[in-house]
Amino acid sequence: MSDNRLNENEISALLHAFERVTEDNASSLRQSTTFRALLILINIYFFTFLFIYFLSVNDLIYTPGQVLNDEGVRTTINGRAHIVLWLLFGLNISAYFGIGFRTACLTMFIYVSNMVVDHLVLFSGELSFSQRPYITSFVVSIPVALCGIAWMGIVFKSSVDPEEL
Repeated sequence: MSDNRLNENEISALLHAFERVTEDNASSLRQSTTFRALLILINIYFFTFLFIYFLSVNDLIYTPGQVLNDEGVRTTINGRAHIVLWLLFGLNISAYFGIGFRTACLTMFIYVSNMVVDHLVLFSGELSFSQRPYITSFVVSIPVALCGIAWMGIVFKSSVDPEEL
């Protein structure tokens, strides 16, 4: 029977063969602190409001006088929530792999700016912190998220210098 164990030369050859792949993957994760903070904040912002929305729609939290009782508005916002969720997934995946991130940011920026206009049209007469706190806080704060998405696309490094490693 032969000995199937690897010796030191074979192990070092395997490690050396995959060394470049590890460096390439690690270089795509090297971003500025500003970019990482913006990515984390954008994720927290949208996931928080998506979580509150799904709790509100399923009557798991009390939402006084919500406009979500109208079936048309509920369907529209439900579709928008699912699309934003998928855009966030795409944004995070493209940020991790460093492929097409600016395109994903631009797509999300255009979609969220369209969402701002739609929400202002849908909820223009319904905005009130005392009556509809969740929807009002989302509609009022989403322009800040738009600025964050644009800033995140600007500070993204598409390639990293070898000196920074």
